[in-house]
Amino acid sequence: MTHQNGSRQTPRTQPREGIFSGLNNVRVYSVVDPEFATAFGFTEPEVAHLCAALGRPDLLDDLRRAYDGYRFGGHAIYNPWSVLSFAERPEQGFKPYWVQTSTDDILRELVLERGYPVLDELGQLLRGESLTREVNEHISLRDLGTSPQALWSVLLLSGYVTARRSWLEEGRLFAELAIPNQELRYVFEQSIASWLSGTPAGEGRLDRMLSAMLTGDTETFAALLSQLALRVLSHHDTGTREPETVYQAFLVGMLVRLLPSHEVTSNRESGLGCYDLLVAPRAADQPGVVLELKVATGTSEEAVRRALGEALAQVTEKRYVEALHERGAKPALAYAVACHGKQVWVQKEGEPAVHGAGRWRDDEEAG
Repeated sequence: MTHQNGSRQTPRTQPREGIFSGLNNVRVYSVVDPEFATAFGFTEPEVAHLCAALGRPDLLDDLRRAYDGYRFGGHAIYNPWSVLSFAERPEQGFKPYWVQTSTDDILRELVLERGYPVLDELGQLLRGESLTREVNEHISLRDLGTSPQALWSVLLLSGYVTARRSWLEEGRLFAELAIPNQELRYVFEQSIASWLSGTPAGEGRLDRMLSAMLTGDTETFAALLSQLALRVLSHHDTGTREPETVYQAFLVGMLVRLLPSHEVTSNRESGLGCYDLLVAPRAADQPGVVLELKVATGTSEEAVRRALGEALAQVTEKRYVEALHERGAKPALAYAVACHGKQVWVQKEGEPAVHGAGRWRDDEEAG
């Protein structure tokens, strides 16, 4: 049964034991049903009334950006827990109260078990885009490990995403999913960083890595990227047919940490081609970065330098950095990233030095 505890909707196992079980014939309404939709949270008139009671009707627009955005049964709904928490102490600002209501252990396992392409999809949501996915509004906990709809169903039912609209196709439920508001955007950014780094110390390492990347400190950037790859990717398949895709999604997951100050995009047109990753500043005169990824055929110096050279040549020939100049980025940096298994090497455009996984291993050259 789906119910709400505070501001969280939690997927629960429905009674399915048979007509003679102790609890049966229960009618269940989920967040995509119109019945009782306004019971899941506050409507806008209710929030407007609360603002008036506080003597601050001017707060409505800010509350809408911070805590609105849910669509339950076609109704616009505010997160009640966060609205009430803000109303109790408005002087503390629009804090992410939602994150304090429970742990995200189940979601962490679902995301990491499904591999890093999922992080690329989450990156799309963080860029303000939407995804259309099949969902199961009656999913049970015992189905989480086997159901292909599990991840997005849990994200929807637990309030991480909302359904802008939903529809049936041949008896299957589909929904257009999006992140509802600023509060949940922050929660996603912090959760992904935590999932990838594993520990508070790892989060500090991630922040230092991103700072080094933006300031052109290639040696520190490569060293910390290598550490995170070894730590995080050790439990996941980097030996797939498309390891470049794995690393691209891995990087996207970490780069979302920069979203307050930068826009992160992947596989978009720039110049004469499509870059792998672009980190563009939201304000002019701030650093921007292009990242081009290549898979090395081995770990020898020749193999790694060949992959890095191909990546940098592509950046130059396709004029990827033009997208950064158009945004007023200063400096506009370009990095080549070569990967082989869990090992990573980085070279910055205009520098001969290669930094990364350590000494060369000529005996591991692959043909």
